[in-house]
Amino acid sequence: MAQGFIVNDLGGLSGVEASIGASYSTSKYVLLHEDSTIDPRSRAIPQGAYLSHLELSLTTASGSPTTVDCFLSYDSAGDDHLTSEVEDVALQAGVTTAALQSCVITIAQYCTMPTDQTTAGKLYLWLKVDTGTVDCTRARLHWHDKG
Repeated sequence: MAQGFIVNDLGGLSGVEASIGASYSTSKYVLLHEDSTIDPRSRAIPQGAYLSHLELSLTTASGSPTTVDCFLSYDSAGDDHLTSEVEDVALQAGVTTAALQSCVITIAQYCTMPTDQTTAGKLYLWLKVDTGTVDCTRARLHWHDKG
């Protein structure tokens, strides 16, 4: 059985992953893709896969966010949803750095990627917080194939 994860670009945040606020915005998605330079275990998601869970690490940019909402889509416009919206997931502050917050979201869903997705092997993560803004410093979507 093959397994792996797709991940966002780390380091040097793009404008897309920075300053995510209290509403979804087409200019504030997180692209998840294979990136073996970030981690050699990162592997492209196959056309048919079981999505296990999503790990999020967010850094508070302003305010005091305590929860995050999110969903995954096949497209960069956020209109072709892969998952339903998950709401009010509690953020856990870091032990030594309170501005670093994280959570793990169980997905537990099989999917087959459609031919009309924006880019094969890539998915789009949409985030919003209850208050303030955050930077998405890490998002890893873990998968395994149906075999």
